[in-house]
Formats: sequence, C-alpha cells, structure tokens
Amino acid sequence: MFVRGLQVAGPCPTRRSFIEGLRGVHDYDGGGLLPRPVDFATNLGRLSNCYDFVRVSDDGSRFIPLEPTVRCGNPIT
Repeated sequence: MFVRGLQVAGPCPTRRSFIEGLRGVHDYDGGGLLPRPVDFATNLGRLSNCYDFVRVSDDGSRFIPLEPTVRCGNPIT
C-alpha cells in the first residue's frame, strides 16, 4: 500500500498528496494478497472483517489462496 501511495502521490510526494492519491485508488489488492480489491475512496481507514490466507508458489512468483478462500467474522468490541 505504501508503494502504491507513493506511485499516485506525484513526483514530489507530500503527506497530503499521498493520502489524496490513495483516496483515488479503487482497485488495490496488495499484489494478489487480498481476497478482493479495496476501494480507498470509500474504505480508507476501515478495517475489513474478511480475510484470506495464501501461500507463496514454489517458484515464488505468485500467491495461491488457501481454502476456504475468504473467512469472515464479526468485529470484537
């Protein structure tokens, strides 16, 4: 997420341009780590209650989701 924020923050990133840039990201998936893309325009700062677990392929080139692919729960208060 940090790298993606820097990529969209412009050539001379500031805190403001970093945050504003991330708010414009609608398809962040952590390079395949997340079960579905996150839209930071609407979900920046919100925690998900769904997670998935992955393993790295034998050749180290990709993430492989483990079954069940998505595990969801209720927030602990």
